[in-house]
Amino acid sequence: PAFGLGADYITGFPGETEQDFEATLEAMRRADFASSFSFVYSDRPGTRASGMADKIPRAEGLERLSRLQKWQDENTERILSGLIGGRARVLVEGNSLKTRMPGREDEELHSVHGREGHGFSVNLPVPPGSIPEPGTLLAVEITGAGRHTLKGRLAG
Repeated sequence: PAFGLGADYITGFPGETEQDFEATLEAMRRADFASSFSFVYSDRPGTRASGMADKIPRAEGLERLSRLQKWQDENTERILSGLIGGRARVLVEGNSLKTRMPGREDEELHSVHGREGHGFSVNLPVPPGSIPEPGTLLAVEITGAGRHTLKGRLAG
């Protein structure tokens, strides 16, 4: 089954060289991470790292973070776009309150959100009266992608 890898990164850790950072980017490319959480290093009182020498200037750490996040955003967009038109099994995590669309006040719409096999969040409309409970698996056709989420509809 499809799955996606994710990771957490800190750029600008004390002693990190440009070569270390480039090796991190290469590892990300090879692993083809679908998503990541990334931050620039900052001292935390009482931690071993706060007493380490070879601090990286914050501006340099932020510049590396920007490069890392740019690559990740582009890769995530590529992966999400590649899922459009396909089908996925989505595990429902929750549902929204009913909403009314402008100009269509007589039509009630509901939506649910869940996760597909890569771990991406999927949002999809569902007919009133048939709102699936959290924990339900749905067959979904992926119809669109945002920066970090997918849009879908119930597969027929």
